[in-house]
Amino acid sequence: MTTTKTKYDTKDQYSWDEKTRIYDDNGQLIWRETVYDDGRLTSVGFTDGVITEKHDLDAGDSFDWVSKDMYYDETGQIEYLDKVFDTGLHLQQSYENGKLTDKVLSDDGDIYSWETKVQGYEKGKLQTSSVVYDDGKLLDATYDKGVLATEFWQDGADAFNWDTRYNQFDDGQLVVSSTEYDDGRALDIFYGADGQAERKFWVDGADEFSWAWKDETYEDGALVERHTGQDSGMEIVNTYADGALVEQMRIDGGDDYGWATQTTVYDDSGEAVSLTTVYDDGSQDVIHYGDMLAV
Repeated sequence: MTTTKTKYDTKDQYSWDEKTRIYDDNGQLIWRETVYDDGRLTSVGFTDGVITEKHDLDAGDSFDWVSKDMYYDETGQIEYLDKVFDTGLHLQQSYENGKLTDKVLSDDGDIYSWETKVQGYEKGKLQTSSVVYDDGKLLDATYDKGVLATEFWQDGADAFNWDTRYNQFDDGQLVVSSTEYDDGRALDIFYGADGQAERKFWVDGADEFSWAWKDETYEDGALVERHTGQDSGMEIVNTYADGALVEQMRIDGGDDYGWATQTTVYDDSGEAVSLTTVYDDGSQDVIHYGDMLAV
């Protein structure tokens, strides 16, 4: 037979209004309920003197959450937390030996740009994260000792012009980004220590364009060279300075012409000043345009 004892703070001396304790046949506390001045209602369960569960209800709307439910193992260490916030955010956390192992966030109130987040932890540090966004994007990320290592994005709802994107990080800094586009193009971007793109490599995987691949080199964020392989076998190497084309080399990779390379040099105004042609037989011809615009 259980015994119930209730205390009331009739003189308003404490932070609570009412406390109720329930004891088992052996006189051990098995349940405690507390009504606080701020409207909270807290219920705690015990087994053999060890906490097994705890429930908090913000009946007075004094906090940013609605409810908290916690469950504990036989040693009194937390195993599970379920928390609902005023915004509708729903948080669920699992623990092992008192350390966080899994976290699930659900945007039930549609406050954020995402629907769900599922995170995995090891030794208390974030290891994996999966996010479903409102616009259909899916993100799977991995972490190394809590630092972002990889990201894999998918356009699940076909809301963007790309299908997938894979990002690699070094000590949390982006080093490589690989994107596959809806039209079949594939793009790899390589980043330097300053976070700026150093190289971009494009592939026309679906043969939608007149080129097969493009290899671009950047310095301080500015394009300095673009090497393009055309479907015809022709290769074009453009060199830039301060964003302007200064030289273009055409390479007859398909052996369709009587020459091997043609190199055009441009002045600061973008006008061609010379054309150098190297023929298949090794001979060379140089044309100087002067102030004439090359056609």
